[in-house]
Amino acid sequence: MSPTEAVLIVLVVLVVVAAVPVIWVASRRQAQRTRFGPEYARLVEEQRSRAAAERDLREHERRHEVLTLTRPSAEARRRYATAWEEIEDPDVTSR
Repeated sequence: MSPTEAVLIVLVVLVVVAAVPVIWVASRRQAQRTRFGPEYARLVEEQRSRAAAERDLREHERRHEVLTLTRPSAEARRRYATAWEEIEDPDVTSR
């Protein structure tokens, strides 16, 4: 192998090594934008730092991934629907 070939191989390896974290961060950022939608934009604006907003969203994901979501019973759904209808009723809100 000539010195030129060795230098080219080293340069290619360095470019690949440098590109991997950039691609990883970009894909994670896109996934957060997709998952959180307007909340992502709002946090970036509030935080004034994209990194801080993304850190907050990752923490949010960590906190919520341990939760187990269960479907409420039919009776609970009826109670929630009734309560929501009372909240939305204009006669109730105008009092």
